[in-house]
Amino acid sequence: MTDRKIRTIGQVYLQCQRSRVACDLEMQKLAEQELLKRGVAVKEILTEEERAEHAYRKTKIVITDEILAQKYLKELKESKEYQVLEQHKAVLKSEESRFLAAAEEIFSDSKIWKFCENVRGLGSVAAMTFFTVLDTEAIMRQNDSRGFNDTRKVITAGKVWKYLGLAPGQRLESGKLGGFNTIMKGRTWMISRNVIMANDPYYAEIYRIEKEFYRNRPDLIAENGYVVRCPGDGHYIATQQTIKGKDDEVYCPICREQVKAVEVVSHKKKPGWKKWIDAMASRWMRKILLSHVTEIIATSEGCEFSKHANYVPPKPLLPGEQELILERFRNERLALLDKYIRQFAETGNAQTIRENMQSYWSK
Repeated sequence: MTDRKIRTIGQVYLQCQRSRVACDLEMQKLAEQELLKRGVAVKEILTEEERAEHAYRKTKIVITDEILAQKYLKELKESKEYQVLEQHKAVLKSEESRFLAAAEEIFSDSKIWKFCENVRGLGSVAAMTFFTVLDTEAIMRQNDSRGFNDTRKVITAGKVWKYLGLAPGQRLESGKLGGFNTIMKGRTWMISRNVIMANDPYYAEIYRIEKEFYRNRPDLIAENGYVVRCPGDGHYIATQQTIKGKDDEVYCPICREQVKAVEVVSHKKKPGWKKWIDAMASRWMRKILLSHVTEIIATSEGCEFSKHANYVPPKPLLPGEQELILERFRNERLALLDKYIRQFAETGNAQTIRENMQSYWSK
């Protein structure tokens, strides 16, 4: 397992990082409170979909007078009190950087460090986080993500999700223990977002392939569009095209041609549908990435790691190998999408697809 001395270095580093982040947040709160007090900003409550874009905050500050807001912020930053905070923040940032540089001399030859350097958006900070938080012994003691008691001394994808708080239904509730690693739970969203924003050629492409897969799944389109039937065999078609009458034409993927929408079965509108699709694809890529990180750490420590079904390997070094894996993955998703479209065409029932859906992680 991870050496205790190495884990202690990581824990101390994360404490340094938390101190610097806490200082940042307090300074941000001070600025927001000043703008609210001066009447040049208002507080708005965020929806569930919007929270993911604002680091899961429940509210956001909206400036109502940009010119006055800039003036008041300048006055605040020039105050002696704010200058004390700025100086302290600089000290914390310098200490964190020196600590990270010293730790890199110890960790830089490890497989997980090299992996993080090979993935755009990760780097040394992510490597330190993984070293510290991913406890392979604790993961092995977990039940799997479906709640089954698994006492095997082996790490599975289901155990990883349970440990990280990414299994279905895992949420923090007031007065109850979460039963998962809350530190990593809070960092996983930012880690995956950084990889997507940095446009890593492997993991960001996995995210885009999965997003396109979700965007075209008929059961998900049915949540924010029309379900119609075509003439002839009466195939059910899910479409986001606006249907005004029976003379409107839609593309039938089974007939492979434009057909008339002879019957409108349902019409639904789901607010924030695009953000919902994006969040699902991001979460899916996050699971893949964290599975790879855990696999690298576990195997380097001599643990048994059980590869899930439809296995996608960690990012290889060579671009040619990456492209081969991505092409195979892309074709697998297209084949699965075709299967779902055909299932939906027969019944028009979204639940049928979900009940028969093969879990990506099932063995």
